[in-house]
Amino acid sequence: MRAPLVVLLLALLAGCGYQLRGSEGLPGFLERTQLVGGWGGALREGLGERLAGQGYTLVGSAERASARLVLEDHAFERRPVSVGGDAEVREYALSGRLRVRLLRPGGEEPEVIALEARRIYEYDPAGVLGQDREQEAIREEIDRDLLRRMLGRLRAMGN
Repeated sequence: MRAPLVVLLLALLAGCGYQLRGSEGLPGFLERTQLVGGWGGALREGLGERLAGQGYTLVGSAERASARLVLEDHAFERRPVSVGGDAEVREYALSGRLRVRLLRPGGEEPEVIALEARRIYEYDPAGVLGQDREQEAIREEIDRDLLRRMLGRLRAMGN
């Protein structure tokens, strides 16, 4: 009784066109991508892994590139969100910005992708060392979010 039900559910799921998020392929124009600008750390690694997963490569020269991603802005900003009665900051907002210009050979108009992400976190002045680690973890989370959203925009440009 149970096995036919599982088979039926799988057939319905396959028939409706359901796909896991992120399983969609990247556009072909990213096959040989050159990264221009200060691409470093988690952004470069994450993008390199996603491209390699599709069989695409990062190239070092514009002549070999099928697309160029120019990093124009990647920055973080921390601002107080709430202050306690003792005038001590209780929460901070950490915002990340990413602005990338996509250049394709053939004289197509450059396309700009501008994204922002923000996380709010509690601040404990007694645990300053732990706060630095937490803030770094939040920066990495924001970078992953910005990268995921940038890739989504690039996918949409390929359709």
